[in-house]
Amino acid sequence: MELKTSLIEIVDEMEVFQIQLINENGIRAHFLTLGATWQAYLVPQTDGSYKNIVLGHKKPSDYLANGICAGQSIGRVAGRISSGRIVLTDGLYQLPQNSYTNCIHGGPQGFHKQNWSYHTNVCDSYAEVIFSYQARAERDGFPGDMRVTATYRLAKDNSLSVSYVVDQVTQETLFNPTCHVYFNLSSQETIENHSLFIASQQMLETNNERIPSGQILPIKDSPYDFSIPTRLDIPLKQTTGLDDAFVVKDDITQPIAILTDLESQDQVSLFSDRNGLVAYSFNYPEEGVSFERSWQRKNVKHEGLALEAQTLPDAINHKHLGDIRLSKGQKKAYSIRYQFHFPSMKSKF
Repeated sequence: MELKTSLIEIVDEMEVFQIQLINENGIRAHFLTLGATWQAYLVPQTDGSYKNIVLGHKKPSDYLANGICAGQSIGRVAGRISSGRIVLTDGLYQLPQNSYTNCIHGGPQGFHKQNWSYHTNVCDSYAEVIFSYQARAERDGFPGDMRVTATYRLAKDNSLSVSYVVDQVTQETLFNPTCHVYFNLSSQETIENHSLFIASQQMLETNNERIPSGQILPIKDSPYDFSIPTRLDIPLKQTTGLDDAFVVKDDITQPIAILTDLESQDQVSLFSDRNGLVAYSFNYPEEGVSFERSWQRKNVKHEGLALEAQTLPDAINHKHLGDIRLSKGQKKAYSIRYQFHFPSMKSKF
């Protein structure tokens, strides 16, 4: 196992560092202090090249110039909070509204906008980077202060895990983070030749602003039914693109989703300890934006699929969807694990 660090760019007087984690199979995972971001995952190919299977930008400043949130740590609360309003024990709070009248992805000063501090560890079985950030109410508009760590660990078996831990909570507040990583396991422009499995029979009903009504819908035999691995091209046309929350079991020992490139058979399986998975198929390309895997051209619709493991969205306003509240002094930890299988890899694992 190996790691490298470098100062990659100074953005708005922030020194942004890149950390590379490298295992003995030649896998390289890149991370940025800005947004505690998963920037790249490079897989060595038989022709000597590398295939980058996640969407990320070359320069840290590019992340601040768009709302794609590629590979970034999202918090304090992933997804949308209706009207940005929450009720806690001591009363009503109005959060920042940055998506219509709603609060999305922690608001305009969420985790993804901050430059985190970091340290690293390396041993025989893994290499890891531990990002730290002190969230404060006066900065992000959420009640209370808290310390957050995001730990990315690359293992010898090519798996990558991220754990989010919060402590030093000064008053009752909310915590429901995720990693907003987009995958494209192929060398093609889009994910249409991928198959998707989601271990779910239900999804949340939402309105035209993607706000949950609280109702849970059955999805059997609908375009949203991925309980059997399904090629994505037809469902993406039938649904005009995925941006939906699926109900899954909070059991980290079983995969909640499996994405497979049908050409190479390269595959990622996703494990989580929470009850929700938001699948977003990058439905709205942004002008002037490109990704590192395809920097020669503009981004395209359905270029990647974001698989966002979290407690079901807007749970604070629908108690049956989950509990994302934190009490003063409480410590909480969540984990997400990505297990890979690479038939295309130069040294097959």
